[in-house]
Amino acid sequence: MAPGEKPDGGVIYPTLTCFDDAFEIVLGIAQENKGRAWKLVIVHALCLFPDEKLAAHAWVEEGTKVYFAGMYLGEKTFFQVERPEYYAQVRPQEMTRYRVAEIFRGKKAGDRMHTGPWEPGYQPYLRDAQKEER
Repeated sequence: MAPGEKPDGGVIYPTLTCFDDAFEIVLGIAQENKGRAWKLVIVHALCLFPDEKLAAHAWVEEGTKVYFAGMYLGEKTFFQVERPEYYAQVRPQEMTRYRVAEIFRGKKAGDRMHTGPWEPGYQPYLRDAQKEER
């Protein structure tokens, strides 16, 4: 099953809040198992989506698993897929990986915690709806 598809033939649409969604995923995992959460990686990337437009995007990785959120049947839903499957769909062109332990030590988020993107070069590639959220 590709990240943009469901077995019932439905389509997963972007939330346009992927940077916030990545943090929400990490916090959810931390509630279950704090030790596990410290080992997660938040990925910020420039991806070439099926519409052939480059866009800033974020997700969470744990080993070979990718966790992301999408809109499915009008509701935000969280998904888990294998990394190669996900990469085939979002086609990352450039990626920056942040270990969760690093982020919460303040090395990336600065004094005021925000969900990103933290690399200035990614800012121009936010979709309009993402810019409104910043």
